[in-house]
Amino acid sequence: MNILIVAEEHLFSNIEIIKEKLESSGNSVILAGDVSIHIFDMLKKYTKEVGYKYAIATDSGAVCISDDLFHIRRIGIFPKNKIIHLIRKVSGKYNFIKIKREIKGKG
Repeated sequence: MNILIVAEEHLFSNIEIIKEKLESSGNSVILAGDVSIHIFDMLKKYTKEVGYKYAIATDSGAVCISDDLFHIRRIGIFPKNKIIHLIRKVSGKYNFIKIKREIKGKG
């Protein structure tokens, strides 16, 4: 079976489960980022078709949210984070800092 057909069926079946359990489809979805870019692009397409307004990526995404509303970079916020870390992460500058750190680590 074609992997894209499986991905589409999986996405749509999960959306139906969410609608049933929450009595709402919500306005966003989280897309797994550990797939090929082609499959990820198809998942984004299906997500738009279903009517979601944006999507969060699990491990990738644009620096700026407005670059691609269907590939927003997830920011992890954890119970052990200190308040200063929380403020930095939600400030709007965090993605720029994080990506700069990632690039520096690769170089």
